[in-house]
Amino acid sequence: MAKNVGILAVEVYTPSTFVSQTKLEEHSGVSAGRYTIGLGQDGLGVCGDCEDVNSLSLTVVHSLLEK
Repeated sequence: MAKNVGILAVEVYTPSTFVSQTKLEEHSGVSAGRYTIGLGQDGLGVCGDCEDVNSLSLTVVHSLLEK
């Protein structure tokens, strides 16, 4: 009977580019604290123009295979 069944590893990739939520609140014209206090976020990670869902997925798979 197999003993290694289930989730054996998890990998997460976060883009290095982000938008400050405080500056986004100012730019969007919403009340101060709507994103930072209401959602509890300091920054919003965004992908660059050279990244897509495939490159993000392959980055994660590559990291998992190296372990």
